[in-house]
Amino acid sequence: MTNNQVFIRENTNFCMQNVFFMKEPLIYADKNISFVALNQRQLRSAIDFSINTILAKQKNGVILVSFSENGEEIMGNISSDYAERLIIIDAFSKENEIPSIKNIIRVSNPSDLTSVQISIERAQKILGGEKTILIDALNVLAVYNKKEILGKFLHLFSNKTRFQGNSSIIFTVKESTDQEIIDMVKEFSDRSYDYSDLFVSAIALAES
Repeated sequence: MTNNQVFIRENTNFCMQNVFFMKEPLIYADKNISFVALNQRQLRSAIDFSINTILAKQKNGVILVSFSENGEEIMGNISSDYAERLIIIDAFSKENEIPSIKNIIRVSNPSDLTSVQISIERAQKILGGEKTILIDALNVLAVYNKKEILGKFLHLFSNKTRFQGNSSIIFTVKESTDQEIIDMVKEFSDRSYDYSDLFVSAIALAES
């Protein structure tokens, strides 16, 4: 077994213990726009697990639009066996502070949704074939953009994703997201999931 195979097996086993709930959204993700509400503790491992799981199918490429972590840290949690089929649109780092790295596209201003959409289209041309587009995280995106602007972006994004036959999962941290934003993104989604209370429930069960 190669080091990469050991890495992905250990990483998958670890994540499965913490984000078992992601199995359902991933099973039904194909050709859908899915919305997943989590708590802060769940977010990072859920995204890493989702990327590795999708890429392990050796079918879809993955585009991650990241507003909450820099591209290098994310790449460090992905098996190098799959890295060629992953492009990260890094809207978290300051573009002028970090040198360009293969498979990472920088967006210096997270409020510039036109640049975000252009970067998604650029990534799609690089990958070719079917893609799954992950957006991390809606709550951060909502900080930089008014509801009306965000709604226009999601409307355009969801329409293009469906027209191109691709899939998408939009993540948010529920406790940091206004209910109006949650209701709005549900309108653009085919499936919605809320797992934000699972961690709290598990603690209550353990203490009972």
